[in-house]
Amino acid sequence: MDILEHFIRQLNKEETRAFTMYQQRMNYGIKRKDKYLFEYIRKSKAEDFDEEKIFTKLYFKKDKNAFYRLKNRLLEDVGKSLVLQHIHKTEPLTTIHYYSLAVLFHLKNNLRLAAFYLKKAERNATKYEQYEMLEIIYKQFVKLSMDDVSIDPSIYIENRKQNQTILTKISEMDDVLAIVGYRMKVSQNFSSAMDPAYQKLKDMVNQFMNDPDLQKSKILQLRVYRAASQLLLKQHDYPALEKYLLSTYKQFKDKNLFDRDNHEIQLQMLTYIVNALFKNKKYKKSLSYAENLLEAMKKYDNVLYDKYLFFYYNSLIINYSELDKDKAIELLEEMKSIKQSSFYEQFIYANLAVLWFDKQNYDNAIDNLIKLTTHDSYKKTDTNLRMKIAVAELIIRYEVGDYDVLDYKLNQVKKEFKDLFSKIENEREKELVKLIKKFSSVYSPFKDKRIISMIKKYLEKPQPPEVLNAEIIKYNDWLETKI
Repeated sequence: MDILEHFIRQLNKEETRAFTMYQQRMNYGIKRKDKYLFEYIRKSKAEDFDEEKIFTKLYFKKDKNAFYRLKNRLLEDVGKSLVLQHIHKTEPLTTIHYYSLAVLFHLKNNLRLAAFYLKKAERNATKYEQYEMLEIIYKQFVKLSMDDVSIDPSIYIENRKQNQTILTKISEMDDVLAIVGYRMKVSQNFSSAMDPAYQKLKDMVNQFMNDPDLQKSKILQLRVYRAASQLLLKQHDYPALEKYLLSTYKQFKDKNLFDRDNHEIQLQMLTYIVNALFKNKKYKKSLSYAENLLEAMKKYDNVLYDKYLFFYYNSLIINYSELDKDKAIELLEEMKSIKQSSFYEQFIYANLAVLWFDKQNYDNAIDNLIKLTTHDSYKKTDTNLRMKIAVAELIIRYEVGDYDVLDYKLNQVKKEFKDLFSKIENEREKELVKLIKKFSSVYSPFKDKRIISMIKKYLEKPQPPEVLNAEIIKYNDWLETKI
């Protein structure tokens, strides 16, 4: 699917109607090939779209370059229509609109109008804390002052310095949050390795909590929330995370901090609340907040509904995996129809494998693990998570009784994760692999006193909650069933 086709297919009804009206104001000739192409793409199904067919229809196979020019022009027109439609609905676009007019009038040497629109841009950017845009606006004021003596550049130079101080703080936190968020995403929060990025984030939170600018800036308050929640999440301190999130969510609601521009923060916060309540075994309350998430997803014309549909399903699945496993499996099967990223597909297969394992349907568990480990993106998954998935597969292979495959997998796991097994934080997985090797090499292993003693010794080793929470299949629960 090329970019034009993708662009047109994602337009909603209102945006399509707006573009149709936009087209009527343009005159490209009687035949209006652009209209025909637009309607053909919009009405055809993605799997039925045939570019060669529409090219032949419009140009009789004579001029492919003309067809490409038509596509490019249509892409530009759809883009212009979309911007015009949303320019006063989305505050960043409104600011850009005023700034663009200021630049245009400056180029036309109409200094009065240039200053007028630049001031409008500044007021809008200040009101909505658009610090990146303020940097550009103040720079333009300084440039305009060279031609307009009524503008004192020193004012805007000072404003720019103050703005840069705040912008630097935000940028630093955003950079670290991006790194932390990415690493948590690819590891599915199963990574046990210590990461310097988390310490840096912790230092930033401590610093900004006492920053006077924080009390004045909605943007910085939201950034600190993100940072603090990420830290508590990484530390697996779910009671503290629950308390912090519920308190902060109420505070933000009372202050009316949530709006269209930061709508995603509200949805993210509700998702975190659901997960924290689940971790604290408050399943019914977690499901209640899942419904709050669904309600919030419908705000602002469902603008983020599709993006957060996966998280809503996830909210249901994690709770029903404790309350009703059959319901959880049913929901996971439904989720397969949701087009999301490869990381989410991995989530589906991993959770189906665990649920079928819990129901002692080991064949289905193995089938889903195979789908997970043969997925195109699996090699890009965090190495620590891949190790835990591999250990989970060994457990299931043992239960299936497929000892030939198990023996092969045992050797493969020890070879592939040799470096990880040498680290103290992965001692638990290393010892479990040794146990499974023993189980597979002894007839009636769970009648063997020496093996029973080894299992008990393994179970008696105290483990912090974050280690136990990071296991795909709970090792202790499985071993306890054996003795």
